[in-house]
Amino acid sequence: CGLSFGSDFSPQNWEICRRIIEQLAEKLFDDDTLIEKHKKYLDQLQWGKRLGKKANFSKAKACKIHKGVLNKDGKPANTPHFYFVDDGLLGEIFTACRNRILRAIAASIEAIFLLLGESDLDKRQDPISWDKLLEMVVNYCNIMLGHHVNTRKMIVSTPHDYLAQTLSMLEHWHKGRKTFTIPDMEPLIGKLGHMAQTIPWLKHLMGHLYTSLTSALSNSKKYLIHSSKHFRDLLKLIKHEPDSVEDHMISTFAQGETARRVHKSKKQYSLLKTAKEELRIIKTAFLDPKINKYTPIAHLIKRTPDGYAAGDSCLDAAGGYSIDMEF
Repeated sequence: CGLSFGSDFSPQNWEICRRIIEQLAEKLFDDDTLIEKHKKYLDQLQWGKRLGKKANFSKAKACKIHKGVLNKDGKPANTPHFYFVDDGLLGEIFTACRNRILRAIAASIEAIFLLLGESDLDKRQDPISWDKLLEMVVNYCNIMLGHHVNTRKMIVSTPHDYLAQTLSMLEHWHKGRKTFTIPDMEPLIGKLGHMAQTIPWLKHLMGHLYTSLTSALSNSKKYLIHSSKHFRDLLKLIKHEPDSVEDHMISTFAQGETARRVHKSKKQYSLLKTAKEELRIIKTAFLDPKINKYTPIAHLIKRTPDGYAAGDSCLDAAGGYSIDMEF
């Protein structure tokens, strides 16, 4: 039930539960008795000190997809919930009484209890990770799924600690470096790929890094095929169609073992000059405070476009369509 990198849905054995919890939580927002029912949890919530104080806000523009927080009758709509696997996310307008935020969180707790059962550690594992809920500060800006979300400026950025860790890793990729290993390259590309989700220009500076890693993985597999009989035997187990549950388990183990051997290879591979140049540019850009390292939320979500542009992909000539000749 693993997920590919960048997936925004849950494993198949949890996806149905996720959707049910989301719909239940939104509907249960109408039940104002839940605040008292779950008071012992809600009283432990931590609140940002600047909530409710005067601040400057970036105004969000409504569209046909995102119509705002009011329903068709002009009244505040129930708070929608979004679960990424088992992490529940929600946004709500802060008011002096905090009532709507408390109702939304209480509804989320109740929805999970209805589906998975209430807390009873004598019988089963607790369905809610209370540590994560109570340690997070309710605030206008927070780190969600590894990204820093600021709902006043309406931007998403990379946390400073994460950027500092990445810069520390880049120190090892100096201009004199000529080779790399797969275990060295993969963590760096993983961090840069994560940051590229909120730093739009970064994804255009990673082409040759991906090429270098892809080539290294291919050569690593070829080397193991030619040098290791055990590796070749594992590949045969993967290609063999499993006839039983035991065969399927063996095949699954073989897939994991071959992948581990390919990715853990200590063999040195040449670092492309173009990849070195990409790393130099990336490091320089990260250190330059004038270069933005965030993106507006409006650029990350699906919205009704203000307009459509049509163009030719060729840079040297123009294209066209003949109605009479039909091409």
